[in-house]
Amino acid sequence: MKQLISFSLLFLLLSSCSGYEEGQWMSFRSKEERIANTWYVVIALDAQEEDISSLFNRQFFTFTKDGQVEIAFPKKGIPPLQGRWFFADKKKTFRWELDADEAQLAEAEFACQANESFKILRLEEKELWLKDEEGKTLLLVEKK
Repeated sequence: MKQLISFSLLFLLLSSCSGYEEGQWMSFRSKEERIANTWYVVIALDAQEEDISSLFNRQFFTFTKDGQVEIAFPKKGIPPLQGRWFFADKKKTFRWELDADEAQLAEAEFACQANESFKILRLEEKELWLKDEEGKTLLLVEKK
C-alpha cells in the first residue's frame, strides 16, 4: 500500500512538470488552468528577430478552460474573432481554429492565420511565450 501511494505521488509530481524550453520545471496548476486567461502581446518578433509588436497593438486574446478563444480589438470597434483552442503534441503545441474568413481577418488587420499552431516555449500563470510555424515569437502577458 505504501508503494502504491509513493508511486501515485511520484506520478502526480512528474505529470505536473512543465517540459517547456523556457518554462518552470514544475507547476501545481494544470496547463489548461494556466492558459485560461486574457492575454495581450508585449513583444512579437519575426523569424529574423525584428520587432513586429505593433501588429498586435490593442488586441486581447481570451482563452477559456473549456477550449473557447476570443480575440478582441476594442480600439477598432469591430466584433471579436471567435473559435476554439486546444493542445496537441503532448501539450507541447497550442493551436487555435478561428471561425473567421479572410475578409474578417483583413478588416481586423490580424497578423496571424485563422488556423494557427504554436510551439509553447513558456507557460506560466501570468506569462505565455509562443512561436508559430513561420518563426514568429509572441510573448503574451496577462491582461491587467
